[in-house]
Amino acid sequence: MSKLILTGRLGHNPEVRTTTTGKKVCDLSVAVNEKVKRGAGFIDSVTWHRVVLWQGLAEDAQALRKGSDPRGGVSKVPHI
Repeated sequence: MSKLILTGRLGHNPEVRTTTTGKKVCDLSVAVNEKVKRGAGFIDSVTWHRVVLWQGLAEDAQALRKGSDPRGGVSKVPHI
């Protein structure tokens, strides 16, 4: 399993739904800000990431809200 850590803010409230087999799925977007050097100065750059969470992580994500830092609310690591 690969692990990716995104440090950013939620772009909208998480959208949680249930599949036909009863599993929870959550869609969310994370905005990651960074400073990028352009010429003699730096500019702010934003990269958006679409994230899909399943089952336990999807349930935990329901507590998150737009603008929040997801690191504080979703802490479980899924095991495969």
